[in-house]
This record gives sequence, structure tokens and C-alpha cells, in this order.
Amino acid sequence: GVAIGTKAVGIVFAAYPLGTVLISPLLPRALKHISVRCMVSVGCAAAAAAALSLAMIPSFVGSGSPALLSGALCTCRLVGGAAAGLADAGSFTALSMIEWGERTATVYA
Repeated sequence: GVAIGTKAVGIVFAAYPLGTVLISPLLPRALKHISVRCMVSVGCAAAAAAALSLAMIPSFVGSGSPALLSGALCTCRLVGGAAAGLADAGSFTALSMIEWGERTATVYA
């Protein structure tokens, strides 16, 4: 059977870009307080943890409580989106700090 409804699936999938949008205003502050390498490392580690949690949540929660399962899946996707935003911003900042000369457009493409 279906553990969560189609509306809940839509909300779960919408949580990832929402996490990315919510973390965006905080990224300039994060750059002032932590290094670019730390941003990328923390972002990648948190994204990996969120992805693993997303895969394991149904085993722990089960399908007995669709609301709990939906909430847990949304949380994992939200954290994954925020973590990906953190890692992407750090990576782009690192690329921006390197002098590429004539190859700048190629690098960013």
C-alpha cells in the first residue's frame, strides 16, 4: 500500500528547494565566520547525512503513522536542500577567488 498520500509526496519534494531558499540569506554571514573549505565540508557532510536519513526513515518510522513519516521525510529533504546550498555557495566562492583569466567563462559554464 501507499504509506503517504500524493499531496504529502508533493510537500516532501518541495522541501528541498525550500531548504535552499531558506539558507540563502544566511550564506554571506557564514562566509564571514567560517572558511570556504569548512562551508563545503559541512555542506557535503550534512547533505550526505540527510540523504542517508531519507533512505532509512521509512525503516524506522514505518507506514503506521503517515503524518510522522511525512514530517520526517520533509525534514530530511529540507536539511538536504539547506546543506546543498551551503556546499554550492562555498564551492562557487572558492571558484570565484581563483584568477582564471580568459578561461573564466569556460569554468563557470
